[in-house]
Amino acid sequence: MQIKKGRTIGGLLLSGLLIWIVSRLDIDWQEVIRIILTIDPLFICVGYLLMFGVFFCAALRWMLVVKELDTLARNRSYFYFLRYAVLGGVSEILFLGALGNIGVKSMALKIDGQVPLTKGTYSVLFDQLITLLINTFFLIPACLFLAKMISLAQGVWLAATLLLLFFLLFWVCNRFMIGSVMWLYSVALQALAFLPFAKNRLPEQATRKDQFAISRAASLKVFLVAIMKYFLLAAFSFTVALAVGISLPFSIFLLSEGAVMTLVTFPILPGNVGVSEAGWYGVLSLVGISSQASLMAFMITSRLLFNLSVLLVGFTVWLIHFLCFREERESAELRL
Repeated sequence: MQIKKGRTIGGLLLSGLLIWIVSRLDIDWQEVIRIILTIDPLFICVGYLLMFGVFFCAALRWMLVVKELDTLARNRSYFYFLRYAVLGGVSEILFLGALGNIGVKSMALKIDGQVPLTKGTYSVLFDQLITLLINTFFLIPACLFLAKMISLAQGVWLAATLLLLFFLLFWVCNRFMIGSVMWLYSVALQALAFLPFAKNRLPEQATRKDQFAISRAASLKVFLVAIMKYFLLAAFSFTVALAVGISLPFSIFLLSEGAVMTLVTFPILPGNVGVSEAGWYGVLSLVGISSQASLMAFMITSRLLFNLSVLLVGFTVWLIHFLCFREERESAELRL
C-alpha cells in the first residue's frame, strides 16, 4: 500500500513538473492545432498498420516462450496469444505500464490456458527482459550520438555490433545465460513463499528452476522477433514525425527509440503519459528541431495515435475472436 501511495504521489509530482515545463515554453498553440489538423490521413493508416505489426511480433514472441514452458499451451493457436497480447497493451494504457501487461497475460494463461501462474509470470518477465536488453543496446549508441561523441553512422554501426555480439554470446553461452535467469526467478519465488500472504500457496515444485528452461532455438527466435518489434516501433515514431512535418533520417529514430523505451520500462503514471513524450522532446531538441510548435505537435500526435491505434487493434482482434472463434470461446467458458 505504501509503495502504491508513493508511486501515486511521485506520478502527481511528475505530472505537475511536466505541466509547469510546458507552461514555461513559448508555444504557439494555434500553430500546434493547425499542424495536427492538417495531418495526412495516410500517415494515420500507416501508424495503425505499424502498431498492428508491433502486436503481431509481441504475440509471436510471447507464444514462443509460453510453448517452451508448458505442454498444455502447445495446442493453443497464435490468435489466442494475439488477443491477450493486445489486451495487455490496452492495460498498459489504462494501468501502470508493464505491470498491467504482466498481470493481464499471466492471469489469462492461468484462467484460460490452465498454465501455472509462476510459469505465466515468468513468460512475460522473460519477454520484458529481452526487450530491455535490446533497448539497452540502442541506448548506449544513442547517448553517445546525442552527446556528439560519435556520428550518426557510427552510432548505427555500434548498435548493430552490440546486437551481433550479444547474438553470438547468446548462441555460445545460452545454457549459462538462461540458467542465470532461471536461477534468479526461482530464488525470487522462494523468497516470496516466505511472505505471509504467499505461505502455503506456492508448492515446492512451483519454485524448481528446471521447469523454466527455454531452449537455445526458441530464445534466439524470441530475440530476433524482439528486434523486429523494435524496428516497427522506431518506424511508428518516424511516421509521426513525418506527419507533423519533422524531416529527420530514420536512423535517428532507430537509435533514439531505445533511449525513450528505456524510460517507459519502469511504470510511473498510467500508460506512462508524459514520460515518452518528454524523452522524445529531449531527443528532437538535441538533434536540432527548434520549433516548439512542431515538437508539441509531435508529442500530442504520438500519444493520441499510439493510444488510438492500440485500442483500435484491440477492438479489431477481439471482434474477430467473437465472430470467428466461437468454439474456442465456448470451450474456455466451460473450463471456467
